[in-house]
Amino acid sequence: MKTRTQRLWVTLAAASAALALPAAQADLVESVLGQPDFSFSYGGFIRNENAVSITSDENPYNQRGNIFNGKTVKRSGQSLLLPALGFNDEVERVVEPADTTFNMQMIRGELNANVGLFTNLRLNVKVRAVGDPDIYDDQFDIDDVPFADAAGTLNNDDPNFYEYRYDSGKALFPSADSPDGGRGGERFAAYGSAEDQAVEARELAKLEGEEGSSPLEWAGEDYMVDVPQFYLDYQTGPLLIRAGNQQIAWGDLLFFRILDVPNGLDLRRHSVLDFVSEEFSDKRIPSLGVRTSYLVPRDSMPFNLLGGWEIDSYAQRFRPTIYSNPNTPYNVIPSQFTVHDQFKQYDDEFNYGIRLRGPVGPVDLTLMANRRYNHFGFFQWTDSDVSQGLQPQAPSGVGINVLSAPLAGGLGDQLADSPFEVDTTGVVSAKEFYNYGALARLNHFTGLNAAIDNFRGSYDATAREASTPAEQEAQEDLFFQLSGGLRGHIQREYARENNFGLGMSYRIEGPTDSILFDQINASIEAKYTPDRHYTPTDLDPFNPIVEDEYEIGLVFQKFVRYSQSFPAAFAVLQYLHRSESDIFNRHLSGYGADPNADEPEDRLPDGISSANYVAFAFQQPFPGRIWRIDFAALYDVQGGLLVQPALRWKPSGSWTFQVFANFIGTVHGSKYDNTLSTVDFADEITTRVEYQF
Repeated sequence: MKTRTQRLWVTLAAASAALALPAAQADLVESVLGQPDFSFSYGGFIRNENAVSITSDENPYNQRGNIFNGKTVKRSGQSLLLPALGFNDEVERVVEPADTTFNMQMIRGELNANVGLFTNLRLNVKVRAVGDPDIYDDQFDIDDVPFADAAGTLNNDDPNFYEYRYDSGKALFPSADSPDGGRGGERFAAYGSAEDQAVEARELAKLEGEEGSSPLEWAGEDYMVDVPQFYLDYQTGPLLIRAGNQQIAWGDLLFFRILDVPNGLDLRRHSVLDFVSEEFSDKRIPSLGVRTSYLVPRDSMPFNLLGGWEIDSYAQRFRPTIYSNPNTPYNVIPSQFTVHDQFKQYDDEFNYGIRLRGPVGPVDLTLMANRRYNHFGFFQWTDSDVSQGLQPQAPSGVGINVLSAPLAGGLGDQLADSPFEVDTTGVVSAKEFYNYGALARLNHFTGLNAAIDNFRGSYDATAREASTPAEQEAQEDLFFQLSGGLRGHIQREYARENNFGLGMSYRIEGPTDSILFDQINASIEAKYTPDRHYTPTDLDPFNPIVEDEYEIGLVFQKFVRYSQSFPAAFAVLQYLHRSESDIFNRHLSGYGADPNADEPEDRLPDGISSANYVAFAFQQPFPGRIWRIDFAALYDVQGGLLVQPALRWKPSGSWTFQVFANFIGTVHGSKYDNTLSTVDFADEITTRVEYQF
């Protein structure tokens, strides 16, 4: 904290600087910035966080949690181009299953500093550091997997907890024979043995792309240091201008983000499973920008127009949501696929928005509009650009001479112009393919057709569009049999959209003798987005789903005091309706698959009409506020449920001990019809030990 000595020295320094200016310039500085008023204060914390799994469930999206590890699957392959080519066999994925204990082990620290410069100007800085001791027992090492070349897999040797890389379009496999830095194909096959190529390719693949989404972030496999706040606040009267690296919070709902549109989310630390009452304060992606807020004085405008209203606007550099990397505890993108994030094509784009808030009689009204690149993005098939120069791995007992002439030439070379590469850590059976399609809310039948119709390499490898799901599954099995496994490649793109929002809140007085119904704050929030882009369920590279979407949320909040000896409890009840997508921005047409159905046609998604969620939370401090009980729940009306009880103990002003649990499951209906089943592997207990200074 600042001291008298500090204040004396900085005031003397400011006075000396002011005296050194010419009088006219000094007067101008004083009229704009005010008097020199240097001060300094700081605070922060150090915290240890652990999340321990309380079930035997593994993350199915990771290699060692794959639901087919250790299971024998029958395959019945048949070519659509050459019907005589086909055979039956059995396969077991070659990755060893995991036995997870810890989902998270993290040591983090934050330092906040506030520096006064002038009476109207202050500097705010927050530095955050995160370290992971990497003690997990579900680590994946590609070198332990037979025939797993995975040349096009980013960061494939070790799980990378914090270093997120974007596809820069640079050569995956540069060599002396490729001075122009081409990708894949002959340039990759031009040097060394196949084994040397695979080793070098894995090393070079780690270097693909560029690190991070923020210029004020430094990250590695098991650490991250960033500066989420580094901005100047200029305030004079009702005007506030904030310029620099910052997070913009336009919403305070639990779980839901209707009007909270400016920033994407950073899901690398604890994904969406952090302490609910913190809302998204630790998740919003910081970015460089300018935010201007003006509070219109009452009685200052004709007819008191907008008197008491706040006008809040911003222009901020676009930054996307960051997902957890493959084979890390909270990854939700199947690791049999490589994601090429195209963010660098949008690196210099800006988002803009304005919000107006103020009273209209007894109602508080909010109006919002923004133009942004949707931070979730959308995913589509893309060329793998990987050619290992490998021969197919024939099934046991099947000679390579039974393969057709096009395939005998080397499946790895032909697939360079398709969305696939040969890799035993990819998908190895049609059953695995349609099961993971259901988990990802995609359509495996139309998806593979799109990967064939739109890519020359798929066609050259003799793949053909199937007319029925049964034909498709047979063709899938054949290619998995001939290759030993195929890794899929998808790219992440972004699209502009406009959001228009409305919020209204009103205090319901209610009967004064009622504990539950007196003094309820009721509000409604709504947002309309025309032409929003979503991931197509077939991953078509040219046709994302484009739909108008609306979201409506109802919120009821109140303080409840049951006893004079206890502080008041706070309770909130929320409802959210979304017309086209779930809360993870996945289109609802991908819902409703049944991978366990007997008939192939019944394994495809048929969609649901809308997504609807109910959230409830309360917080009850104990006398003295040393102890506090928290509870939060999120219910998807399609049958998913997340429940989070929590207990906090704060024995002193410096120390805080907290424990909370996440219980996630499907309480009715099918898991493929509800949103929360995506993270139902993460039943866990989290502990926090924090020292504040």
